[in-house]
Amino acid sequence: MAENNSWGEIISRETADHDFGKAALSVLISSEQLQSLAAKTLNLLMFNIIDDRLIILGDQRKTLYPDGYIPPPQTIFKVYSKDKVLELIKAGGETNNFIEYRTDNITITNGDYTLEYGALCPPWCSVTI
Repeated sequence: MAENNSWGEIISRETADHDFGKAALSVLISSEQLQSLAAKTLNLLMFNIIDDRLIILGDQRKTLYPDGYIPPPQTIFKVYSKDKVLELIKAGGETNNFIEYRTDNITITNGDYTLEYGALCPPWCSVTI
């Protein structure tokens, strides 16, 4: 199993646009709110956009945002290490992040940087061990 800090790689936004295409859908979340949600989980953050709504889960698929949402077990989320998400916020230096849907792919962009190369849950849902 991969170590917790290995789920995701920060690349330039230009590279992400070139390799994965421009975002077809983008949902804004502030760096402050994303950091607050990250503080509620130990290792992982999982992202999806369902019906144009941002859904964020933590370890063991615990819902962090929005409150009360319960995802069906078969719903696939993009998994990133909490440390990588926080590193992206610091590297990008902007007050807002964009959770982006790009051709069957969820990325996170802050400033000139994009987080990509996360895992999928399922099947990689037990990566917190």
